[in-house]
Amino acid sequence: MKRKYYFMSVALYLLVSLAIFSGCKTAPETGNIAADNTDQAKTANESVPKNENSSTPPETTPEGQTTAPASVSQTPSEAYKAAYAARKNKDIAALKKLMSKDMLEFFEIFGDGKPNAVDEGLRQLTEKPQGPTDETRNEKINGETATLEYLNEKGEWKTMDLIKENGSWKLTIAKMDQPDQR
Repeated sequence: MKRKYYFMSVALYLLVSLAIFSGCKTAPETGNIAADNTDQAKTANESVPKNENSSTPPETTPEGQTTAPASVSQTPSEAYKAAYAARKNKDIAALKKLMSKDMLEFFEIFGDGKPNAVDEGLRQLTEKPQGPTDETRNEKINGETATLEYLNEKGEWKTMDLIKENGSWKLTIAKMDQPDQR
């Protein structure tokens, strides 16, 4: 019975996680690959959160686009903004660094333990629309956990859970209320 509850919980977590990251608005393509790549690089570079307090340099993708240093997120909002930029740039490696252990395990379970299940799940995530900006509000930190609100692709404010792992804030699976243990 506990196993069935566990798998139902995991399935629900997956749905919530996918809802959190549902969709990504992209710029229309002009047919001019060079112009499209220049516009994408310019947009990506403009949306990279700047962290003057961090000694970690920004990372560069194979396409030459700069992304936020994913390994050091000093605030929950910085973690969300870095994940937003990584998703927009389809930077799977950066996204993995910004996901909690629970979130990565969830992608593994959802991918039936296939070798590249996490990468494939994150790649699919980057294909979906996301909010028009990386704007956040109402950040609340409670010890090693936090919540914040972000704009989804419909312009609605939604809540996201984060957890501090190894000194960095990471996106995590929404915590469900625990049933009474009577």
